[in-house]
Amino acid sequence: MKRWARALYQPGIPLGQDGKRVTGSKEHIALSKEAAKEGMVLVKNENKVLPLEKGTRVALFGKGTFDYVKGGGGSGDVTCEYIRTLYDGLKNKADKVSIFEELCDFYREDIKKQYQNGAVPGMTIEPQIPGELIKKAESYTDTAIISICRFSGEGWDRTAYIDPENKAICDSEVEMTKRAADIFSNGDFCLSDGEQQMVDLVKEHFDKVIVVMNVGGMVDTSWFAEDDLISSVLFAFQGGMEGGTAAAELLLGEGNPSGKLSDTFATQCINISCTFIELCNSTRKICWEAFFCRHFFQTTTQFTKSCSPTVFTKTITNKQFYTFTFKNLFILPLCYSKFAV
Repeated sequence: MKRWARALYQPGIPLGQDGKRVTGSKEHIALSKEAAKEGMVLVKNENKVLPLEKGTRVALFGKGTFDYVKGGGGSGDVTCEYIRTLYDGLKNKADKVSIFEELCDFYREDIKKQYQNGAVPGMTIEPQIPGELIKKAESYTDTAIISICRFSGEGWDRTAYIDPENKAICDSEVEMTKRAADIFSNGDFCLSDGEQQMVDLVKEHFDKVIVVMNVGGMVDTSWFAEDDLISSVLFAFQGGMEGGTAAAELLLGEGNPSGKLSDTFATQCINISCTFIELCNSTRKICWEAFFCRHFFQTTTQFTKSCSPTVFTKTITNKQFYTFTFKNLFILPLCYSKFAV
């Protein structure tokens, strides 16, 4: 059984020839960064804001700038030598992009204090930005990058609810459920109130708004899918120890964010058929025709179409040589490449 002992495969244990470390080696780290880049997905890029041009000045908003979630928790967690945040990644590209540091100092100190008080990555509160700092950032640049992060766990993420009949739930799950309820009043599927306020503030003061989604699962996309004030959205997911570097390189055009979505992301939760059916069943009447209508509302007995059964469409023209139109119910992956048809 010694040959199968778990200790033999821990990070730092020499497994290669001549005692060379394999797990966590430079080669593995470089490979993990490339894998992270290939898995990231560009889902919106209006007016060709991305990739950023050399010499661009940016202001980094959102606690996710420093509160980076490298991966899952619990059995999905992995010990690593270091973790690169989006700030780290962009800072290492100082020859291509300049960062408004005073805003970063604000977020760095706030996240540091929250960690010291027991918060874990992805489970921090979005701080309120001082008005004077917003003005300074606005005078520094017209380009803002918003980072949204999420941490997920078994039994308590999404909508925070403790089942009183569940005798198997452990104390840590109860604690995390209560903490999640305090941070995400609408569940972590949606933006928190603090995040929504921050996003609205950024849209008000900056012409070019880029969003980086550091998430591990399905999230609400309605707040950016049809908002013309948000130019670009990169789903960076949870890219491991070099995830921040990978996202930064893609924002700067070092690689192509042409990954594929692992699931169907709806522009609104109601556009997902299982959600719709569940809501219909709760009213004791299934109205299939309403699913194909963009807008409907719930009465006490049924779903009713509002006004016109029009399906909204949207025409996408990116850096491709072609244009296509699709029903604006779901978001689609894009890329920087040009295609000859």
